Amino acid sequence: VQTKSDDILGLEFVVIQSLQFELAVHHPYRPAYGFYLDMQAYYEDLELLKSVYDHALRYIDNSLFTDLVFFYQPSQIALGAFKVAAKEKDIDIDIDTYLAQRFDARSLEVLYSVLDDVQDALSDFKLVTIKEAQPIDRKLILCRNPEKNPNSKLFKKKVADQGETPYISDSDSD
Repeated sequence: VQTKSDDILGLEFVVIQSLQFELAVHHPYRPAYGFYLDMQAYYEDLELLKSVYDHALRYIDNSLFTDLVFFYQPSQIALGAFKVAAKEKDIDIDIDTYLAQRFDARSLEVLYSVLDDVQDALSDFKLVTIKEAQPIDRKLILCRNPEKNPNSKLFKKKVADQGETPYISDSDSD
């Protein structure tokens, strides 16, 4: 029997649900704030650093519309956002100096290759237009599980059959 990858991928969420797994994505906001606090010890002009931090947060916002969160650590995305923000604003804050003081040379070599990829993705980001998003949204409707939607008839019927109120996690709201 020949099994296609689409056959397996099509059942991926069914398997995850039946195993009662929940997928979580950690965001880069907390590491960015941690780097901001740590960088305050390295830079004298805190107002300038705050400006870079605020600009980096906008890049982090944009990163959530990409697949960066699935390929890179939140701290790597945060550092990449700081580097892009400092570079784009032509702000006189050298993130590389901070990194050189915090990491050894061997770690920096690996980190810089990752940060280059993150910076490229953040610099090349553009928002999807409504016209591009509408066909995608139509496809996503088929992916939603009505058993997990508290507003659906199937969910209400399932709750009534169980006779109790089930736990609804944040990730279950569609």
